[in-house]
Amino acid sequence: MTTSRDPDRLVRAWLELMPSEAPDRVIDAVRQAVETAPQVRRPIGAAFRRSFQMNRIAIATASALVVLVLVGGAFVLTRSNVSQIGGPSSSPGSSVAVSPSASGAAGAMPAALQGVWLGSGRQIPGTTAGAGTQLHIGPASMALTPSTAGNRNLMAVTASAEGSQFQVQTGSDPTDGCQPGKTGTYTYLLSASGQTLTIGGEDGCPQRAQLFGGTWWLSDCHTQDAAPCLGQLDPGDYGSQYFASVGAQGVAWAPRFGALTFTVPAGWASDADWPSLFSLAPAADYAAAPLHGTPAEDIAVYSNVVAESETTPCSGQANDSVAPGAGAYLAWLRTVPGLSVGSTSTVSIGGHQGLSVDITVPQAPTELCDGTDAVIEYLLSIGWGTSGASTGIQAHAIGAGNHDRLILLEMPSGSLTGIVITTNDSGRFDAFAQQAMPIVASFQFKDAFPAP
Repeated sequence: MTTSRDPDRLVRAWLELMPSEAPDRVIDAVRQAVETAPQVRRPIGAAFRRSFQMNRIAIATASALVVLVLVGGAFVLTRSNVSQIGGPSSSPGSSVAVSPSASGAAGAMPAALQGVWLGSGRQIPGTTAGAGTQLHIGPASMALTPSTAGNRNLMAVTASAEGSQFQVQTGSDPTDGCQPGKTGTYTYLLSASGQTLTIGGEDGCPQRAQLFGGTWWLSDCHTQDAAPCLGQLDPGDYGSQYFASVGAQGVAWAPRFGALTFTVPAGWASDADWPSLFSLAPAADYAAAPLHGTPAEDIAVYSNVVAESETTPCSGQANDSVAPGAGAYLAWLRTVPGLSVGSTSTVSIGGHQGLSVDITVPQAPTELCDGTDAVIEYLLSIGWGTSGASTGIQAHAIGAGNHDRLILLEMPSGSLTGIVITTNDSGRFDAFAQQAMPIVASFQFKDAFPAP
């Protein structure tokens, strides 16, 4: 897919979901995205996603998939047992130490370590349990920011490096239970790709050692500015930071690490992690995608799927006449003018039952979406804001020459989660689906809205 993400809509939707304050780096990235991002146009006929804000009950999108085992018209996606989300599957021998001199200053933290790293939830006092965590590493400092904590930098310390170790020290004021002057010494391993960081060590403040230690993944997503996502991935097991997969309509969203967990081999990237959309793409397609663009081939996972009204092209409004459930949704899909919808198969992914169909567009639509795109927009996805109001809406469309396989999964909340395998070259679909299948088979979904 070659698509542009509307930075204005993304920014508005994301800021409405987040706390009232945001880290400076996020604000700067948002400002730059809005003011300087080129207006990338989609080629006629290319499938695309778009984001927009709505203050009404909304909707969700999904897309497609292929099967591992086909028996009597049904297929079941299975996965290997992943007991823990612990980072790449590569051995420690594939990791490398980084010379501090690479940072340009003696004793400074290595340049390869400086940046924002994402990790699983840490039990930081006074923060929401289950939320993911960011590790901010600067030339001479480190701090943690839970994904629910806005611009609060917690466990802040000064830091300096020597060889494959770094030292931290609490400043003059007590910090989150660590008394002034408390020091710690840590070792680290950086994967050969520079995408995965493993930290361990001893600290005069034991609580800090537990929080800094473990596996971290570099946040260097170049297609998404307003919120962190991972970008290039080492092979291994991962969890989403912001995606909300299981919530019922109107239930307030909150970040929860691992609402979607998955396993990838080498050669994949994550290019979107929003409350209503999570996306994975081949590394080469991800690298070739422009800023705010969508890779030519990807796996997109959408929450809270509902049908979109076809009264006008790309209306952005739910079709209230479609009854809940995957069966009713697919029955409606077969009535959408211009779509060719294949036979239905039953499917099970991550313990959730659902239905799957292939979707193509034999001829270019005669009406244009947004006045410029010859596509059919048939899916909407909604992320619920912290107040329970609808926001963070994503839409999915398909054009001539595209091929989607749509899976709709029935969730315990009564909502639908959608998975789309899609490519802008229908001749490539079978080969791409074969690559994507094992990843989709690894998907596990966790309740994104735990009881307080």
